[in-house]
Amino acid sequence: MQHVLTILAVTDFQKALAFYRAAFDFKQTVDVPVYAEFEMTDGRRLGIYERNSFGLNTGIVPREAEAGELSGAEIYFYCDSPAEQCAKLVQAGADRTFAVAIASMG
Repeated sequence: MQHVLTILAVTDFQKALAFYRAAFDFKQTVDVPVYAEFEMTDGRRLGIYERNSFGLNTGIVPREAEAGELSGAEIYFYCDSPAEQCAKLVQAGADRTFAVAIASMG
């Protein structure tokens, strides 16, 4: 068995799409009004799905994390230049404190 795809259900699809396009250099392979998919260099894919449309597809709309809460998912990536990637994440709209903590893990 091999992991090939992770899908994130998001509330603000357009904002999430703009973030992933700006924050990473992944090739976008799917671009429809409620779903986008990006391919990483190793062939794995990352999808973002508008939350309510995700629910129509799965039969259950996932619970939205309230302000100050954390969702039950994390995604980890390795990169050659953590400081450079951190700057790119912040420029794309990531919380600076969070991005710096992530970059320091590299």
